[in-house]
Amino acid sequence: MRLTSKLREDIKKRFNKIKKEFGKSDYHPSKPKLNLIKLNQIYEFNRDFAHGVIKKKELKDICGWFDPNDMSIVVIIDNMENRVDIVKTILHEYTHYLQSPRWMARYYSSGYDYKTHPYEKQAIKAERKYKHFLI
Repeated sequence: MRLTSKLREDIKKRFNKIKKEFGKSDYHPSKPKLNLIKLNQIYEFNRDFAHGVIKKKELKDICGWFDPNDMSIVVIIDNMENRVDIVKTILHEYTHYLQSPRWMARYYSSGYDYKTHPYEKQAIKAERKYKHFLI
């Protein structure tokens, strides 16, 4: 998907609506910012997520993530087909922002995987609200 200034502005408005409706997390000091990036903007990547280490070559399969270190929701535009995908990714990652980081890691260390993790299920369920944010 091509990241134009018009698209960036449109997504920013939708993100602000999501922040307003979902509110602030009890686990983080402030609301996250949105970072829309292209794969070619990522030169090095080797991050330790709650479910394991992700390397740059694996980013082609990832839509986005919530980064608690810089309080941002990152969306990889190259992995999006349309605005619906972007809004769903933001809803999914905003849900992670609202969740306890301790419990996110605890569930994974207890044997849950992406498909069975209660927080991932909750984030996937949040994606269903996308139509409300496309209006």
